Amino acid sequence: MAETPLTASQADALSGATDGDLDFAYPTIGESPYYTTAFRCWEKVVRVLKAVNALRAYKDGALTFGVRAGTYMDGGDVREYAGAAGQALTNNAVNYVWLTAAGTLAVGTSGFPAPSATPHVPLATIETAGGDYAHADITDCRGRAIFGCVSALTAADMNVLHAWADPDGLARADLAAEPAAGCPVPLTLCRNADGTVLDGSGGAGKFLIHSFGWGAGHLKLEGQGAQGDTKTDTLCFEFALPPEYVAGGDVELVVHARRAGAGAAGTCTIDAEVYELDAEGAAGFVRASDAEALTGDWADHAFDDITATNLAPGDRLMVFVRTSVEETGGEDVLAAEIGRIEVRLDIKG
Repeated sequence: MAETPLTASQADALSGATDGDLDFAYPTIGESPYYTTAFRCWEKVVRVLKAVNALRAYKDGALTFGVRAGTYMDGGDVREYAGAAGQALTNNAVNYVWLTAAGTLAVGTSGFPAPSATPHVPLATIETAGGDYAHADITDCRGRAIFGCVSALTAADMNVLHAWADPDGLARADLAAEPAAGCPVPLTLCRNADGTVLDGSGGAGKFLIHSFGWGAGHLKLEGQGAQGDTKTDTLCFEFALPPEYVAGGDVELVVHARRAGAGAAGTCTIDAEVYELDAEGAAGFVRASDAEALTGDWADHAFDDITATNLAPGDRLMVFVRTSVEETGGEDVLAAEIGRIEVRLDIKG
């Protein structure tokens, strides 16, 4: 049903009147010259319509469209969109047009994205057929970004809306994932494989803590010195997956290590085992032994084949790191050194 216009008498009654809300003056019937007042009216109309024109989608070709420039808010940040023209449309489809939070114009044929997963400003739908479309085939959807029923929003939608008003309130699930974020393990918290505390003396099968002390501040772990034989040393530490960890996301152990000394190197390796601990302390493998060569240069040894499918925030990992250093000359000493241990995780927040 068509919208009902003013009757002739109602329209004529506006002669010489002024709309108080818009401060808009209507021409007076019979005034001369009429066009000066008419031009003033049109200038006011154009000025008002400029705000309505912001971010409006329009037709500029058979299968292309444009979007007017405009401004919108992304949380606490103001985004200035410069506008675009000649944007391609898919033929014989309903095309959905929106702006991402970062200001990128996007077009798809599967509907607007879920706001909880992809914050965006919906602009329009454009239905094409037979290689063209009419102006009436553009449906303005900007009102979706202006009007809404709060009671109908999901919890995820509320988190997104709350984040736009207060970025500090964004739920962790709505954050972008950060892959391979580093979580350093303090060397002073490492222990011997039997659970005893590392010290400055070491011993059979044990690393020692080498602190250069006051005025130097240097710190590293050193294995036993091999001389005409092979020395194998093992340390361990417990690591709790933090709340930021993405369940099932990648977990990687990185040990920065080398072999040091003037001895003749035989077979020198570094290896790691990782276990998932349950509430009773029982363990299950998430990474079995698979050694790699330990060279004379400092290097990151990345053990990235940890099975993380069933891991979740709060799970505990028991990590063992083992070095084996063979010295074949019998005159000089070789020993393993560890400078840094890090667990890299996929996180949110």
